[in-house]
Parts: sequence; C-alpha cells; structure tokens
Amino acid sequence: MDGRPDNPPPLTAEPDAARTRHTYRLQQHMVLLVLIAILPLGLISGAIVAQHAMQERRDFRDQLTGRADTMAVALDREIEVITAALSVMATTSALEPGGDRSAFNAKVRTVEATFNNVMVVHERDEMARPTTPEALRQVFAQGRPGVGRPSERGAPLVPGLPVYEPVIQGERTVAVLEMGLTEAQISTVLANQNRGRDVLAMLLDPGGTIIGAAGRGAPAAGGMAPSWLAIAPVGEPEDALRFGDWEDGRSRVCAAASPERARHWSIAICELRDSYEDGWLAPLRERGITLFGSLLLGITAATAAARRFVLPLERLTTRARGVASRREERTSVPASAVTEFEDLRISVREAESALRRQATSEHLAMLEARTAQRLLTSVINGVTEGIVVKDLAGGYVMMNQAARRDLVTGAGEDAADMLAEDAAVIAAITTRSFEIAREIGGVTRQLALTKTPWRDATGAIAGVVTVARDVTEARARETRLRVLQAELLHTTRLSSMAAMTSGLAHEINQPLAAAANFLSASLRLFDRAADDAPTRTHARAAIEDAKAQVLRAGAIVRRLRDFVARGEGELQEESVRDVIEEARALARADGADRGVPIALSVGPDAGRAMLDRTQMQQVLLNLIRNAAEAITARPGGAAQDDRITLAATRDSDGRAVIRISDTGPGIPPGIAARLFQPFVSTKSDGLGIGLAICHTIIVGHGGQLLHDTNTGGGAQFTILLPTLTLEAESAA
Repeated sequence: MDGRPDNPPPLTAEPDAARTRHTYRLQQHMVLLVLIAILPLGLISGAIVAQHAMQERRDFRDQLTGRADTMAVALDREIEVITAALSVMATTSALEPGGDRSAFNAKVRTVEATFNNVMVVHERDEMARPTTPEALRQVFAQGRPGVGRPSERGAPLVPGLPVYEPVIQGERTVAVLEMGLTEAQISTVLANQNRGRDVLAMLLDPGGTIIGAAGRGAPAAGGMAPSWLAIAPVGEPEDALRFGDWEDGRSRVCAAASPERARHWSIAICELRDSYEDGWLAPLRERGITLFGSLLLGITAATAAARRFVLPLERLTTRARGVASRREERTSVPASAVTEFEDLRISVREAESALRRQATSEHLAMLEARTAQRLLTSVINGVTEGIVVKDLAGGYVMMNQAARRDLVTGAGEDAADMLAEDAAVIAAITTRSFEIAREIGGVTRQLALTKTPWRDATGAIAGVVTVARDVTEARARETRLRVLQAELLHTTRLSSMAAMTSGLAHEINQPLAAAANFLSASLRLFDRAADDAPTRTHARAAIEDAKAQVLRAGAIVRRLRDFVARGEGELQEESVRDVIEEARALARADGADRGVPIALSVGPDAGRAMLDRTQMQQVLLNLIRNAAEAITARPGGAAQDDRITLAATRDSDGRAVIRISDTGPGIPPGIAARLFQPFVSTKSDGLGIGLAICHTIIVGHGGQLLHDTNTGGGAQFTILLPTLTLEAESAA
C-alpha cells in the first residue's frame, strides 16, 4: 500500500494529568519504608510481650488459685475423717434404748484420744432449748450430717469447726454426735500447704473472722480480715484475684477457695503485690526499649542510604524527560554500582530508539486501517443484501445502500416490531432468522432477515447486526414447485385407483362386518324378548354400535376419496396423547387387540401435532391389529408377558415420535425391505394393502413411517410427524 510518509512526526511530551500534586523525596520514602518494614516486627514483638505478660498473670493466678483449692481439699479431707468416725459411732447399738452407755462412753474416749478432740452427744430434748445452734436443729430436723459455725461451739468445748452426725433409729433422729475440727488442726493444715517466704494462708468464717493462719507475719486467730478480702464482689468469678492493702501497709494479691463441706467458710492465699507485678512488667519494659532502639537505628541507616542514591536518580529523571520531549541536549548519566540504577540508565537510552520505532509503526498502521476501512465500506455497499448495525439503544451505527432501499426507503420500517426482535436477540444472545413482507417501489417483496448479536472489542454485547436478503423470486419458485408436485402426486394417485379400491374394500370390511354382527345380534334379541325391557335395551345398544361402525366406514370411504382427489387429509392441531388413547379404545371395542394387553407410554413432551384425527387413528388401529394377529398366530398363542406398547415423545428436532412395538415374532428380513409396497404381506390370507395405505397416509401428513426390529423381540413401527408451523405455535 502507498501513502506512507518519508519522515514520521516528531515525538512530543504531553503533561501528565494524573501526576500527584504533593511528592516526597527519596530520603523520606526510604525512612517510611523502614518504618513500614519495622512496624510489623514491632507490633508482633509487642503482641508477644503482651501475650507473655498475660500468660504470666494467668500462671500466677492459676498457681495462687490452685494452692487455695489444695488447702480447701485438705480441709475437706479432715472434715471427712471426722465425719467417718462419727458415722461409725452413730451406728453402735449402745445408743439404742436400753443400750450399754458405759461401753459407748469407752469408745468415745478412745476416739477422743485418737483425734485429740472432744465428742459430744446431743439428745433430742435439746431441740427445745433456745441456746441450741441452728445447724444442730437442722440436723435433727433433716436427719443429714452437717457442719456448724465456730461461734456455735461453747465452753468448755475446744474451739474449732463443729461437725454433726445424726443417730437415726427407724425413721427418727434420736441423737446427734458432734466433734469439731480444732484450731490446732486447722493451723496444721494451713502450715502444711503454705509455700513461700511472704505468703499468708488463712481460714475465714463468713463474718471475716480469722480462724487460723500460717506464714511469716500471719495475723492471730480471732482477728478480722480486711473487708476487701472477706466480702467477694457480686458476680466475681471463682478464680478471680483480689487486690488490697494489709495492716502492715504492704499491698497483697489474694486468691480464695471454699471447702465443699463448709461452703460458708473460705481459705485465702495472699502474696505481695510487688512480686506479682515484677513477673510481667519487667519483660515488657525490656522489649519496649529494644524495639525503640531498633526503629531509631533503621531510620538512621535509611537516611544515609537515601543520600547516596539521590544524585543518580536525579540524573536519570532528567535524561528520561529529555527522551520524552525529544530535546536535543543530552544529559550525562554516569554509570552506577547499583545494578538496578545501571539497568535503568541503559533502559532510558534504549527507550528513545524504541519510542521512535513505535511512533513510525503506529503511523503506518493508522494509514493501513483507514485504507482497510474504505475497502470494507466499498464491499458492504456493493453487496445486494441489506446490512444494518444498531446499538443497544436502537440507534443506527451503520447502514449500506441496499438496507436503505429495502428496509427504510419507501416502506417505512416498523420500528416497534424491529426493536422487539432486536431485544429478543440481545436477551437470548443467539441468532434469529425470520421473513417479512415489504412494499418496495409499489411491489410487495419477501425479505429474509437474520439478526445476530454484535460484540465490541471487549467482547461485550454492543448491539445487533441485521442482514436482509430478497427471497421473493425464490419463494415464487418454491410455490410453483409445490403446485407441480401436487399435480404430479394427484396424477400418481389416479393411476393407483385400482390399488386404492382394494385398500378401501380391505379397510371398510371390518367395520361393516362388525355392524352386521351387531345387527344380527339385535334381531335375535328382539325375536327372543318381545316384552323383556332389559333385553330390548341391550338390543338398542347393539344397534347404536352398529350405526357407529357404519358411520366409521363411511368416514373411511370419504377420507380415502378426498385423499385420492386432493392427496391430503384435513390436518388440525390435535393432542398426540388423546389420539393414541382413542385408538387403543377403538382397538379394544372392535376386538382388534385379540385380548393382547396394550400399554401406553406417553411422555410429557409429546404435546400436539398437525394431523387428520380419523386417518391417524386408522393407521394406529391397523398397526395394533397386525401386531395382535402376529402374536396370537404364533405357535402356542399369546404368552402371559406378551404385550403391545404405544409410546410417544419428541426428538431433538421437535418432531412428534409415535412408536408401536410388540413382542411377536417380528418381520422376516426378506419382506421387511418391501414392507410398504402394495400386495406384500406376511399373512397367508392378507392382501398386503394395509401397510401401504398407512404409509401413504403418513406421507400425506408430511411425515415418515419406519420399521425396525424391537430390542426386546418383535416388530416396531415409528411414526415421525413434523413440528407445528409457526402460525400454529403462535396460536398455541
């Protein structure tokens, strides 16, 4: 192609509209980069420190709470030992009326000596005394062991925790045994479980009174614990720690637990708060100092490195701007020891040559594109088919001369219909073809339109391409061809009148025979029962059946006559299921099935088809009769599992498919090839006309009648009927 310029236009630098207003120097960016790199490490380190501190706090809490729980368990074990001893004493027979109390007292002294404690027997009459403790009253009333409060034990009993055990005889509590857990025992339990130099262990009653204590600087028994330790806040979890100041001025952290057998008592374990704080604050301070020092060192190193890189980058920037603006002066950029800067220097030098070559190639490509566009426009305007391109809004993007003549000029395009067709093509993303009639130059022309989605460079739907082709002459030739074919077919049918006459006799013989049988039976019934009303009723019904068979024979004659005269039946839109079910009913009524079961298998997609109802029923009835005769004529007759199956569905082309299959002996291969020719039959007394007539009727419907071997044995006939016409589909 010619028209290429000798010299390409010079390159010019255009201002960058997207340039950032506020820029920052490399030194600032590198400092920020270091901060961004170090910040996640600092955050992770801080999170680790915080997690470590929290874990230390949890470990300290769990350790302190566990020691309190251990002391509570130890106190429970002491109570269980006393309870077991009292339980054994409560079962002795010496406490029964008339028992040996001296023997019981001897056992009591033995137990007291063993436990270094005092055992008391409370009689039932103590219930009436006002000084009787409330816990003792409950043991008498409920008959269950219990634990009292320290204040409920009076002199001369040993101070401590009273434990009660009921003595039950029958269902009545006759006495209660008491033996307390002494202060010495309590102090021993606390001392054995206490660990640590400044750790305090105490047992408190519900009022906050110290019953026993262990540890350096432990308060004396009988004193009051601090209020923040004695009273637990509302909703506080069982393992929560309590903080507060002690009488000696030192702050402590405490954990509390309660024995299972004395829930109103509490055991407190307290440590100095300084030990608690040092366990998690010291690591946090050390990590913080380390993190701050690392951040400061990184910023200093980034600033020093940035100063070294600034000069080469400024030179490279100046050189790149010169290449972009095509300035003749050249800026010297020295070689750099940094690999990336050296690569950038070489790349800027090579970019100038590449940009020049690209500018030249783009200019040549633009000229070629313009030439190709003009050529495409000439080709599109030169074709006889009308081509129109519309966008999604219905506006015209392109239209050739043939389209202006056929689709717009003279006829006035029906905008509403065309827009609806365009919308359907866009919605379905598929090609649609249809025909329209247009008046062009005073003559009605037939146009075949094809509408296809138009996609832009990104692949998105941008509109519709319409191609219009004048098919008026082609449709006229098709019409003349159909007329000639009809005349030829009519001539052929007239020449086959003799065969049709035999077929007519064959087809109407059975309904006329049935009518004669019905009439003969009716006459015999009338002769036999002159005054028998039921018999006369049956006779009338038989006459009605005979009348129906005669009318049916007349319809067959009329259909065959019309078929010979016009070559086609009275096609109407009919339900395929209804036609098949009526044919089965007719076969059962006139005995054409010969007792062989007829099964139906009509699919939900069978739908409707254009057919002559009487002719189609005659075809189905003839095929059912042939199948039944083949099954019953077989040696041995019909078997229990023999049947005739009528099935209907649609194939991938939308045609209605009707299949008649049986379990009979099938069609011999020598006859199958000539099955639809006249006078070809597998029956010794058959004329061979039935299948020829059936084939002629189906062909008259525009369909096909095919024979195949049934996969389960026997014969199978398939009727293919064409789809509904466009008018029929629109009406449906």
